[in-house]
Amino acid sequence: NRTLFTQNMNIHFNVPEIGGYDSLMLSRYIKYCTLIDNDLFDITGRLFNAINDVESFNNRFFRETAVRWIICKGELPEEARDGLTLVWDDRINDPMPDRVLDRYGEFIQVWEIDDYSPRAFLTRNVIIHNGTRNEIRDEMAMWYMKGLDVVIVENREYQSGDMPFGPGISPDEPFRLPDSEVIFEVNSPNYLRLKISAPDDCYLILRDSWYPEWEAYIDGVKTPIYPADLAFRAVALDAGDHIVEFRYVARSLKIGALISIVFLLITLFMIFPYSGGKTRYKSPTASNL
Repeated sequence: NRTLFTQNMNIHFNVPEIGGYDSLMLSRYIKYCTLIDNDLFDITGRLFNAINDVESFNNRFFRETAVRWIICKGELPEEARDGLTLVWDDRINDPMPDRVLDRYGEFIQVWEIDDYSPRAFLTRNVIIHNGTRNEIRDEMAMWYMKGLDVVIVENREYQSGDMPFGPGISPDEPFRLPDSEVIFEVNSPNYLRLKISAPDDCYLILRDSWYPEWEAYIDGVKTPIYPADLAFRAVALDAGDHIVEFRYVARSLKIGALISIVFLLITLFMIFPYSGGKTRYKSPTASNL
């Protein structure tokens, strides 16, 4: 699972970082971030690179980003430790204590979130919405205030407020589908393959950024990817065992390649004009007889 680096630490620990692979500042992700903290990140920097408001660590929407570890420089404030377990402290664990403190007298702590959300899971607690992003954001906040875990799936083809698996969401129904299984078989920046076991019809929720150039396939058949909770991905699944694939298809590169081929053909036509299939002969003269 992912790691959150706090206080702008530019350190590489060879673990998946919450900023992911996205080089773009996606507006959907920014909308989601504002549910956690309006001043969560520097617009000129990477998403989620730093959190200075310690209350954000216990925000439900923060925990739904699949962060498992929080790495911070110095001690995490007492008021931010609820639901976290200290798993590393340079002053205690470092085998070379003389190098624990840097020249500024600082050290590193690693905290684990006790009830962290998985990156991918199955759920039936879904509501269909076809409104604007601001309306979806308000809907998410409303369900949060009710104390219910719900995923808002954006689908323009259905009536807003539709609940695909029943008349309502019950607080007694588990948020994550019981007896289900999601296994990452391939995990790379441009391709994912997941092995799914679904005891009932449900939605697969993947806490990776939604972007139109991603495509999904269930058992080799292409299927729609819906935005989930503004920023993430949802795929509708029938009960049973499935292989779900996510492939990144850069349409802009395909369009660029097509344009290049067209211009190349035009250039070749201009250099070697088409004669209409007729063979041209020179009139016989003394010089070519």
